[in-house]
Amino acid sequence: MSSVPTPQRSASPATTHSPSPAPSSSSAPHKPKPINVFSNDGSFLDRLYRTKREEEEKKKQEEMLLRKRNFDERFKRRGKRPAPTTETETTTPEEPAAKKSKSEVEKPPTKYEQDVKLYTEHKSLKDVGAGVRPLIK
Repeated sequence: MSSVPTPQRSASPATTHSPSPAPSSSSAPHKPKPINVFSNDGSFLDRLYRTKREEEEKKKQEEMLLRKRNFDERFKRRGKRPAPTTETETTTPEEPAAKKSKSEVEKPPTKYEQDVKLYTEHKSLKDVGAGVRPLIK
């Protein structure tokens, strides 16, 4: 190992020796560099978790308030008939439309369906008429 000292470099040699940055800083207002509020110590995660906790607490408070309101409504309406809802009326017309879409895709008739069709065509399977007992009571 040699005993010759190594020259150490300065952090910013350009700022001490360069005359060009000085005139530009005097002509334009110097903006301070924004401070990095998130250091590499986990504070970002702490802030993130804190905001999540605050949101969860706010949701819980809103749910509790909603439950209290619902309880008050139920307490006022106890012993009375429930009011008819309009949602049931709107859902019933939609259901047949869904059934129609299923019936549009026609499946080939099964053996049983073919036999029933054959008997109904020959009039041997009927439940109305003179002297015929109904099949279904």
